[in-house]
Amino acid sequence: MLERCPYYEECVVETRQMRGNVQYYCLGSLNWEFCSQFQHLSFSGNSFQGYSRDDDIKQIARTITKELKSKLQSPLIMALVTTRGEILYRDRQWSETELLAVQNLVRYRIESINFGEFFKLQNGKKILFLKIHQLIMLVCSAFVELDELIEITNKNLSDYHTNLDTYLNKHPISVEKESPARLEENVILTMFETLQKRLEAINPKIIITDLNQIKEKISELFSWNSIFYEVSVLIERLERYPVQTELKKQEKEEISKKIMEWQENIRKVI
Repeated sequence: MLERCPYYEECVVETRQMRGNVQYYCLGSLNWEFCSQFQHLSFSGNSFQGYSRDDDIKQIARTITKELKSKLQSPLIMALVTTRGEILYRDRQWSETELLAVQNLVRYRIESINFGEFFKLQNGKKILFLKIHQLIMLVCSAFVELDELIEITNKNLSDYHTNLDTYLNKHPISVEKESPARLEENVILTMFETLQKRLEAINPKIIITDLNQIKEKISELFSWNSIFYEVSVLIERLERYPVQTELKKQEKEEISKKIMEWQENIRKVI
């Protein structure tokens, strides 16, 4: 799924449906900051509002972020994620790789901990997963010791829970669990979607890296199938490209079409 531009609701439909040039693309590509129509807002700092399910949850998230940052006196990147891995809110500084890892960790771990409990991920970055509500995990990437963040969060946990309860009464979320196979399918489909966007970029070496990751994930889920073989063939073809060679337009289109076929076949398998 493409990222949605923070100015999506302000933009007219005709503009959103247009494709740009190599500088920017509508429909919310990673380079939406270059959109000339809203560039003045990006420069003013409004582009850092974050992405959210709706304005109500955005307001709750802003309140939490503002409170935590004022107490920590340190930068903080935050997300609110449901039991199914749906991102209700997230700051735009999260990378796609980080978000995918966060969603999967929340899906697999949120049922194993109680309200107010937490777990940490400290592998280069310090990331805290705290169960702020029975159905919602607060995820924070911080530059301070996580114990300090936990202490501050726990002091306001009751208020956060009340606000989220009120929100969920107005905006119910689905709590139906997905099967492990379906979760893995979604991971692969997301990887293919990411690859589609990378085709705008260009360098075969970047594409090869993504394809190898996809091939590995397919082998874990399906052992072996025709998609695995076809991805392998494409990798071999791209590896023969000279260094720094860019993909031509026709080649990008061919790969893009093939990715859509693979996505459809993945959906049929499960």
